[in-house]
Amino acid sequence: MASAVVVLWFLLIGLPGATAELPLSQATQSCLKCHESMSPNLVESWRKSSHAQHGIGCFECHQANASDPDAIPDHNGHIISTLVTPNDCGRCHAEQAASFARSRHATTALRMRQPDGQAFDGTKPEVFLGGVMQGMASFLNGCESCHGSQVAIDPETRLPLSRTYPNHGIGRINPDGSVGACSACHQRHEFRIASTRQPGVCGRCHLGPDHPQLEIWKESKHGLTFHTTNDLVDLNRRPLLLGRHPVVVPTCATCHLGGTIGGTAQTHDPGTRLSWRTGLEVSSRTTDWSDKRLAMFNVCANCHSMNLIISHYEHLDKAIALYNKKFAEPAREILDRLRQAGKLDPAPFNEKIELIWLSLWHHEGRRARMGAAMMGPDYVQWQGFYQVALRFYFEFLPEAERLSPGITAEIAARPEHRWLTEIGGTKEEAEAAIQRSIRFWLESQPPDPGSGQPDDGASATMETAPAISTPATEKSH
Repeated sequence: MASAVVVLWFLLIGLPGATAELPLSQATQSCLKCHESMSPNLVESWRKSSHAQHGIGCFECHQANASDPDAIPDHNGHIISTLVTPNDCGRCHAEQAASFARSRHATTALRMRQPDGQAFDGTKPEVFLGGVMQGMASFLNGCESCHGSQVAIDPETRLPLSRTYPNHGIGRINPDGSVGACSACHQRHEFRIASTRQPGVCGRCHLGPDHPQLEIWKESKHGLTFHTTNDLVDLNRRPLLLGRHPVVVPTCATCHLGGTIGGTAQTHDPGTRLSWRTGLEVSSRTTDWSDKRLAMFNVCANCHSMNLIISHYEHLDKAIALYNKKFAEPAREILDRLRQAGKLDPAPFNEKIELIWLSLWHHEGRRARMGAAMMGPDYVQWQGFYQVALRFYFEFLPEAERLSPGITAEIAARPEHRWLTEIGGTKEEAEAAIQRSIRFWLESQPPDPGSGQPDDGASATMETAPAISTPATEKSH
């Protein structure tokens, strides 16, 4: 890790519009003497950066103290580190580093480990499936490429060990005690803001069968019109504020990170605008969900009417209530009964029904919920709820019955599931089933959040949510 600041960062603060290059330190000039021939493309990328224009070079980012665990004590006369961590970037970008540290992004690697932060937690799907069922090479090159590894240092060379690095996972656990990798989103060594604002940056990890946000965005009205309507937008502008600058169609960064003239502050914590946790077995509201929803309302209102926004969130809330109440909670209830009856052993994911359940919530269920959140109809329907229903009715319930006959009878008798056994093919029976489905949709509404009654896992619309002012998390810059 690099030590205390040696760069006169006030030069950058004092010259926000400067384009002329400032002098480079002697240490950085000595780095360039070798690296211009050893890695010329890397140097050329850096020369295009705002860092280079403001006299910030190799040494200013890679410098280290001799006592740092990853310090290389004599690299051509300098003490440096291969790794540049959020602690290093935070010397100049303190506000952004603090915002990121509050995010769930920062803890993606820690959440795959035991509470001590060291040993892996084998009960987590990513750990067991990637590291055990598939193998550690899959886990290292797949799971940890996004979640982040725990970087270990060779005590002799002071270089990162190959089993833990290279790694640019967003929650990487670094030797200096920090978590995260700014380079997960900010492409080194140029660090162009325009690159970071492209949806493909988020899509490096937010895609695929279990969290296809990039694919959902592409099929949404936002994604379909992005490339034809944003041709004239300067994605390098700082700040790029909705309501002031011409951003016609949003990307991930616009809605989840960007600032607005309406009071929503720029942030490096995308969770500040998420009112649902859509990645869990059973969805639940986030902490301070109404504040976060209101923050997203302020973003949406730059392009959409309030009636449209409220209706969208009502559709989202009902979709999550449908998933929770009709499929996820009954499935988990059946699994609990099977465990209590001794029909499942303690090992995770080695029983057929456990893998059926994993696919239902971790893949199809997430697609349905995320599709509803981001207005991707195919992911709500054919790749979402249709797959959830097939998995629940024709795989999960039969397997539960095989393990313990009669264990699903009470749940199968509930009105929302009776179509499976009571429809004989007549028009009247089909119409009755449709009416029961409509009634279930209408009734999937929780108590008012202010009533003191327990939250049943569905969500109130904004019409029942308290009006709370938008939280400020990070000033626009």
